[in-house]
Amino acid sequence: MNLLKRLFGLEEFFGLDIGYENLKVVQLKKTASLFQLVSLGCSPSPREIFSREHIKDKEALASAIAQAVKEHKIRAKAVVSALPESLVFTKILELPLIEPQALEYTIPNEVAGYIPLEPNQAYLDYQVINQSEKGYEVLTVAAPKTLVDEFIETIRLAGLSLICLETKPLANSRALLPKNSKEPFLIVDLGALATSLTIHDGQAIRFTATLPIGGKLFSERIALAQNISFEEAEKIKKTSGLKDPKIAHTLEHALVPLIDEMAGGLKYFQKHEGQIKLLKILLTGGGAAMPDLDRLIEEKIGLKTERGNPWRMIKNPPPDQKSTLFTASIGLAMRQL
Repeated sequence: MNLLKRLFGLEEFFGLDIGYENLKVVQLKKTASLFQLVSLGCSPSPREIFSREHIKDKEALASAIAQAVKEHKIRAKAVVSALPESLVFTKILELPLIEPQALEYTIPNEVAGYIPLEPNQAYLDYQVINQSEKGYEVLTVAAPKTLVDEFIETIRLAGLSLICLETKPLANSRALLPKNSKEPFLIVDLGALATSLTIHDGQAIRFTATLPIGGKLFSERIALAQNISFEEAEKIKKTSGLKDPKIAHTLEHALVPLIDEMAGGLKYFQKHEGQIKLLKILLTGGGAAMPDLDRLIEEKIGLKTERGNPWRMIKNPPPDQKSTLFTASIGLAMRQL
């Protein structure tokens, strides 16, 4: 599924993940069975990039993207990117069994009930993820037209060409899950301002949710509780995390809504899938590196939890890679056009 797709034959392209704190760029080359790393890098993002339906400063963001491409020696001019999940409306619809051609007219009407946009203000894409004698399950994704159009314009201002725009949960799933896997996983992507939860059954996304909880909130809570600066709190969070008894209680309290939402997502999945059990929870995103976070979630949820490995399909990963920081950009760079 993608909100925008133009085919450019065998043209080189790279993955661009625009986060609230960092821009991540990855270019890969497909080999017989794996990918070869061509180049990658991480650069600071401009402050406060996005509002709900707009890019606040297209020129500043374009300049930062162009600088990152130059600094990290990305030679491709074509881009595969993703919108922040907090700005995208994703929902799985359950529809009765109707003629396939009728879906094109039925889905927009159904989607209109859950997005705060008029139909002519949003781009809509969908994918049938399951069909049975009872009906269809359809994964729908909608995004504000103004935001998508400004995204395309920003990439053009950076001297690049956007060939595909999709969602981060799809990119994360591509990077983290074994190909043709039939085992379901819960992927938890912890960003700076938001966290997305995605249950993927090996074939398609079965559940997705986004919470306004991220690494910045955790650092703010630590700074307030310990009466220290935000910068000091960031350092403690990243180096000690939940292993530090002085901040463990603060972090555990801040993580309660996230863990509750994870439990709710698992209940939803079990209700719809019956006997199918999740294999494990995979943590990714910059916040996944917090020490002992995997242990806490495993204790609270009761399911094996570990940091995902987006480098599993790359034969020459860098020795000092920050494993979970580049997951989405690697997944975008792995996309088959």
